[in-house]
This record gives sequence, C-alpha cells and structure tokens, in this order.
Amino acid sequence: RRLRRNLPLLLERARHERLPPLVVLVRHGESQGNADHTLYRTKPDNLIEVTELGTEQAEAAGRRIRGIVGSRRAHLFVSPFQRTLQTARSIERAFDAGQIVRTSIDPRIREQEFGNLQEPGPHRRDHALLRQEQQIVGRFWYRFPTGESGADVYDRVRTWWESAALRV
Repeated sequence: RRLRRNLPLLLERARHERLPPLVVLVRHGESQGNADHTLYRTKPDNLIEVTELGTEQAEAAGRRIRGIVGSRRAHLFVSPFQRTLQTARSIERAFDAGQIVRTSIDPRIREQEFGNLQEPGPHRRDHALLRQEQQIVGRFWYRFPTGESGADVYDRVRTWWESAALRV
C-alpha cells in the first residue's frame, strides 16, 4: 500500500536518474542561408552549408564544449542537414581521439520545415506574407504550407529525446 502511494514519486525519481549528466545543445554555425536568405529559393534547405565564419564559430564552440566536458566521453547527435554535419565535424576536432563515443545522425532533430520555398511560378508564396499569417495564428501553432508548425517540431523532437537522448 505504501509502495502504491509512493509509486509516482519513485517513477519520477527513476526517470530523473536516467538523464545524461550533461546535455549541451548547439545550433549550427552561420550558414549560407543565414548570410543570404534568398538562397532558400534555389537550394534545398538540407544542402545549405556553413560559411567560413560558421566553421570558425563551430570550432570555437568545440573548444568551449571540450572545456566543459573535460576528459569525459561524449555522444554527438546531429541532424542529416549538411550544415549540421559540418558543424559536428568541426566540434569533434576539439576532442581527443576516442573521446566521442558515437555520432548519431537523426532527422528528427532537424530544423523546422518552412515548406518548399523553391516552388517555381505563380504558386510561390512570399515568405514575408507567411510570417504575417504566422503572427496572427501564433508562432507555435502556425503550420507553413508544405511545412510544419512549432507543435509538429515539438512532437518529433520529444520522440527523439525519449527514444535516443535518454538511452545514452
């Protein structure tokens, strides 16, 4: 009976104990798309690369993260987008050989899909108008045409967290 009363507390404690001791979240370094927003009209989002400055930013982030992690071993999780793979490689160079236990590529942790911005012709929608619609509906709830909402991103990232990050 006492166990049944304390079961929720015990389950929450067990879940908390499963958390990795340290989680560091890093967004990619400056990308070509950050430097030139019009690039999204001609180049698929997943193929956009980091700029020279983005590489420098990633290398600096790697050094800072290595300072935090010290000699502990680490796991890297990265989306399959070109700029995130490049950022991860730059970060990894700051670590000693064998210190990165595994690098896992998972599409669930990619950036929000804003839709197909390469669509040619009269059906192309102005991104500024889409942003205005987003302000009316709400940033979290607005779903971009052929894209996703913040709620969609939350759902897929949460499934990643529960199935991958907590099992390190």
